[in-house]
Amino acid sequence: MLADIVESSGNAIVGVSLDGTVLSWNAAASRLYGYTPSEMIGRPVDVLTPAGGKFDAAGIIESIKRGAPVLYAETVRRRKDGSLVEVSINVSPIRDGTGAIVGAASITNDLTQRDRLQQALQESELRFRALIEEATDVIFVMQPDGRMSYVSPSIKRAAGYAPEELVGRSFLEFIHPEDAKAALGSFQELVLRPEGSVQSQARYRHKDGSWRHVEAVGRNLLATPGVNGFVVNLRDVTERVLAEQAERKSSARLSALVANTTDVVSLIARDGTVEYVSPALLQVGGYQPDEVSGGQFLDFVHPDDRPVAARIFAGFGGQAGQAFRAVWRLRHKGGSWRVVEVVGRDCTDVPGVGAVIVTWRDVTDRRQQDQARRDGDAMLRAITRSARDAIVVIDHDGRVAFWNEGAAALYGYQEAEALGQEFARMIPPEDRQSYQDDFRILREAGKSPFTTQSHELLALTSRNEKVPIELTLTPVRLHEDWNVLLVARDIAQRKRAEAEEAAHGEAIRQALEDSIQAVAATLEARDPYTAGHSRRVAELSGMIGALLGFSEDQLRGLRLAAGIHDIGKIGVPAEILNKPGQLSEIELSLVKTHAQAGYEILKKVRFPWPIAEIILQHHERLDGSGYPRGLKGEQILREARILAVADVVESMMQHRPYRAALGPEAALAEIAGGRGTRFDADVVDACVKLFKEQDYKFAA
Repeated sequence: MLADIVESSGNAIVGVSLDGTVLSWNAAASRLYGYTPSEMIGRPVDVLTPAGGKFDAAGIIESIKRGAPVLYAETVRRRKDGSLVEVSINVSPIRDGTGAIVGAASITNDLTQRDRLQQALQESELRFRALIEEATDVIFVMQPDGRMSYVSPSIKRAAGYAPEELVGRSFLEFIHPEDAKAALGSFQELVLRPEGSVQSQARYRHKDGSWRHVEAVGRNLLATPGVNGFVVNLRDVTERVLAEQAERKSSARLSALVANTTDVVSLIARDGTVEYVSPALLQVGGYQPDEVSGGQFLDFVHPDDRPVAARIFAGFGGQAGQAFRAVWRLRHKGGSWRVVEVVGRDCTDVPGVGAVIVTWRDVTDRRQQDQARRDGDAMLRAITRSARDAIVVIDHDGRVAFWNEGAAALYGYQEAEALGQEFARMIPPEDRQSYQDDFRILREAGKSPFTTQSHELLALTSRNEKVPIELTLTPVRLHEDWNVLLVARDIAQRKRAEAEEAAHGEAIRQALEDSIQAVAATLEARDPYTAGHSRRVAELSGMIGALLGFSEDQLRGLRLAAGIHDIGKIGVPAEILNKPGQLSEIELSLVKTHAQAGYEILKKVRFPWPIAEIILQHHERLDGSGYPRGLKGEQILREARILAVADVVESMMQHRPYRAALGPEAALAEIAGGRGTRFDADVVDACVKLFKEQDYKFAA
């Protein structure tokens, strides 16, 4: 039985005595070396060693004699035909019944075939590796926990990552949060399908932070040796997905445009049958689309327009893209006729259309408005030409382009004389440069400071007379250039009336002021000790106001209020005013009523200044310690703050029944002590400057 096994073995098995003589030779040895058993048995095994070969058969036998275990070697042997063959040899000892070593047995394998298989395997591996590494699809292997154990180099092109950046990480880290649940579900389905495959689509994060769309096909190869995982093919389909999204969006937009446009869009077959009509028909014609679809479009056209419409449609076609335009009347469902503009285009050869696209636009209101506008324009021209105001259009070059009768009456030039002339000739020489500068700005920008409001200027007439006018300029865009619409009104008569009214008003105001001053003088006559007090306070107040930058009009009001600030004392008994000693509390309270009394006397007198309020406040103090209302800070009129300082200074510097004059030093010290608390700091500084730097003195 053992002999049969040796003989049938695919490996060359050779028995050798301890002196190197061949004892046995099986069929596989004959096939490998080309010698028959009879040719080799009894011969030394060294006949198989090529010249110069390094195989030490004698040395191996000596090792076997010493009881060495199985020896292995790879070497080159010589066949009968002299060719060489690479082999691997396993040599083991042969023992007799007593256990003594009597020879050696060698088992030889032909390495040539192994090398060919290994080379083929390497070449196959290189081919597959090249296919994987150069493929546009990404291939990776996942373990059951979702971590990637292999990623093909194409991931760099697809997602920007190097393979080593992904190996060991879960694929879910790179899935869009909104797609993570579905991706996990696909993976779990793949786990449950040995040798099966699952397709899915998701968004993954590119290394640059953007999200890309991929299609994935996974196959469960957990049971396949050398794989032992899930092989997944990824293909970037971002461009396709975006294109599909864009197409859907475009289609949705187009559908929305057609469905929501105010124009009626319809598809009409060559025989005139309405195949489709948009929902806008309800607004234009009062019909629901399904009430018209399937009918003849000519049935809805006005009988007078129908022959023309039929001829146009009959002669239309035969050329792709051919178009027509027309205006017809369309029957509204309510019985009225609407005027519509019609645009048709032959799209019978366009896939998905196969009909004539006809768009209908209701222009009934516009036609009516156009007619009304034409009527209005005619009326406006008639009104403009006959208007009393001068109405002039000045073109981009500064020349007169329109001239009405009012302009002829104002400037003295007839229309024929004015048209085409430079308008600057109708402006006084001293004002022309300013006009030309403003007009240049207006021509360039369509506006100028001159166009924001009306102005009063002088016009130069044909008689070389200067006439006061009220002028407005309005920019008008004509023929791509800015023109100017000028409206001017002669205000000479109004100016004369205003001057007369102003003179009359001034006379009345002066008479009123004189009357009040007379009352104040009468009041001072009751108190010889304070005679001239109001006049001097008015004088000092005016000087302080001038230093503080008051205008002449403000100074006039200030002086008037100061001149009559004690008018309320007319209600205080003379014996109190002239009392030589200290006033009692009751007497002092009576004196303090004069501010309120003066306000009551003057509050209904219409001055251009707040005279009554100034008089009411002239004893108020910044810190609220004054009377009658205890006002503070900015609650007190500026004029009243000036009057308060002037009143204190003048009073302290003059003789009173109850004391002698205290002099300027004491008076200035008093207001300086209250600077910023009782008295306005700026007013105090101005008053001190008058006396100390400008040597101010009260007039006698």
